[in-house]
Amino acid sequence: MSALFTCERCGSLFTPNKRRFARFCSAACRREWWAETVQARAATTALAKLAELRAAGVEPTARGWTPERRVKMAASDRERPRRAQKEPV
Repeated sequence: MSALFTCERCGSLFTPNKRRFARFCSAACRREWWAETVQARAATTALAKLAELRAAGVEPTARGWTPERRVKMAASDRERPRRAQKEPV
């Protein structure tokens, strides 16, 4: 006789199919649990770190470049002549 387990997400009793120790009754319960706990915690941590970096004057989406510096670099890029592209053979 197989042991019954309680799903960590919905609380229903189930018999695991393949695993000796299972935590969830279905893939849907596992995905919902992941979204509610792990993913939500990671998003909260990431948003806190983003706010901390922006308060320190670092723009992480620009890989450390502030918006003013990016504008200056874009202007200097326009002044540089472009290399000629090779003709297709």
